[in-house]
Amino acid sequence: SDGTEPEFDPTDLAERIRLEALDAFVHHARSSGFVWILEDDMGPALLVSRTRPDQFFLPCWANREEAEIRINGPWRDMMSVKIPRADFLDRKLVWLKERGHLVSPGHTEGAGSIELSPEDLNQCFAVPPTA
Repeated sequence: SDGTEPEFDPTDLAERIRLEALDAFVHHARSSGFVWILEDDMGPALLVSRTRPDQFFLPCWANREEAEIRINGPWRDMMSVKIPRADFLDRKLVWLKERGHLVSPGHTEGAGSIELSPEDLNQCFAVPPTA
């Protein structure tokens, strides 16, 4: 080996990618004014947390296409639902908090998935956007 060290380790890279994905979700939801979830007549689609198996999370996306690509398999009968950002923050996140659920903005399968408390996601929207 030539003794070169990486600039940062893979864990740091994964965390940077997750934070950038979260920032992109918040930016797009602010710009469009909407958040998308999947729902059926039983309510919103919830998944078991990967990091806290005793909790559920609500996957959500900043655009319709990202939400609808997930409509397959066990979610084949779900519909994408467009929620105004203010309603999502004021109602859906409160509902999640009351039930002890998490939220997964820009949800993807695998290690890149983000799971936050509703309060943490609300805080992301409370921080003024950078110019």
